[in-house]
Amino acid sequence: MRISTILLAFICAMPIAAQDTTTIITNNTQTTSTVGSRLRDENFFALGLQAGLATGSGISFRYTTSSRFAGEITIGYIAIEKTAWSIGGELQYLLSNSSKYRFYALGGLSANYVGENGENTLNAPVRIGLGVGYEWFFNEHISLGAEVPITIFLDNPAIVLPIPQLQLMFYFQ
Repeated sequence: MRISTILLAFICAMPIAAQDTTTIITNNTQTTSTVGSRLRDENFFALGLQAGLATGSGISFRYTTSSRFAGEITIGYIAIEKTAWSIGGELQYLLSNSSKYRFYALGGLSANYVGENGENTLNAPVRIGLGVGYEWFFNEHISLGAEVPITIFLDNPAIVLPIPQLQLMFYFQ
C-alpha cells in the first residue's frame, strides 16, 4: 500500500514537473516617441513663450540642431501705462536628454526697455545670463522648461543674481 501511494504521488507530480517554465524576456518596451528622444538625430524648430530677466521675455523662436547646439531669440513688447520691450538671444548646449526631458547649459543676453518718450527707467537694461536649463516633454511636441541662469545686471556696480526663467515651447520640423 505504501508503494502504491508513492507511485500515485509520483504520477500526479509528473505533469507539474513537465510544464515549461521558460521565461521569455523581450526588449520591446512601449515608449512614446517625443521630440526629446530624437534631439540628437534630427533638427527641430520650436515656438513658444518665455518669461525671464536674463535672456528676455516674450515670444521665443528656437532652432535645435542634431549636433547638440540650439539658438533662441526672444522678443516681447507691451504698452499699457508705459512702453516695455525686451529682445534677447540664447545659445544652448545639450548635456543630457531622453524621451521625457532635455538638460542643457545656456548662455545669453538681453536688452530691455521700460519708459516713456525714449527715457528708459531701468537702471540695468542690458543683462547677461549663464546657467543650466531643464525641459520636460509632457506631450509629443510640447515642453515646459525652467532655466536658472546666473544673471548679471550690467550696472555700475554690476549686480549678480540667480534668477529663474520659465518657458512653454511647441516643437516642429
